[in-house]
Amino acid sequence: GLAADAVLKPGETFRRAMATARGAAGMLEDINAEQIIDPIAAMASGLSRRLDHCSVPMQALRHARKELDATINDLVLTAVSGAVGRYHVHRGHHTEELRAMVPMSLRTNDERSTLGNRVGMLNIKLPIAESDPLRRLELIQGRTGAAKRDRRGALYPFLMRAMVLSPGFVFREFVRQMTTKVNLICTNIPGTPDLRYYSGQPVERIIPYAPIMERCPISVALLSYRDHLEVGIALDPEAIPDHDKFRLHLSDAFAEVLSLAGPPKRK
Repeated sequence: GLAADAVLKPGETFRRAMATARGAAGMLEDINAEQIIDPIAAMASGLSRRLDHCSVPMQALRHARKELDATINDLVLTAVSGAVGRYHVHRGHHTEELRAMVPMSLRTNDERSTLGNRVGMLNIKLPIAESDPLRRLELIQGRTGAAKRDRRGALYPFLMRAMVLSPGFVFREFVRQMTTKVNLICTNIPGTPDLRYYSGQPVERIIPYAPIMERCPISVALLSYRDHLEVGIALDPEAIPDHDKFRLHLSDAFAEVLSLAGPPKRK
């Protein structure tokens, strides 16, 4: 099939090859990136987690998305960056940036109705020391935009399939290299605006939680349901003993980001 396309559709084949090359270069950049040491993660004990949550109005998020010409994901990462930065200051640490593992949907517009997941991974540097929320948003937009343009995240599923077929020690070393480059996890999942029922009873909230990974004391998962974006927070209790403080920082950071758009205009 590839050979036939190369003969019958040389232009399209060349564009695909160039896109794959750009994605491979971006992925290698992630793999070879210098590790960022998080002083809070040094106190992490293992895989135990304390769960918490908060919520954000979807109407305010949509308004901010429109007024700031930003994606919901970029607004989320801006708020998470602000909260993590404030918590580090609260603990007496000065850390300029941390890396977040951000799952990205690989579905095209014509694949929205098909079942199953197609997910890649982005490794995004979060400017947690930047106190200006608008500047923080601009930095994140530039970094997520660059990672999306080179489609590096799309190559991770193929790489993982190849790694599964490799010898065990190769696979373990690859996973170790990748996980040691990540400081936190942030995943945003689109849900449904419609009310759902379970055993005949209305489901008031659906609170998501991200997978747990060693040396990542902070995992934030978000799911839109009805008129709110529900935020599930999983924290290592040894690294972050005052989980309520982090939740307050996250709520304040979301309010700060939403305020950039100003109040909705009256019709």
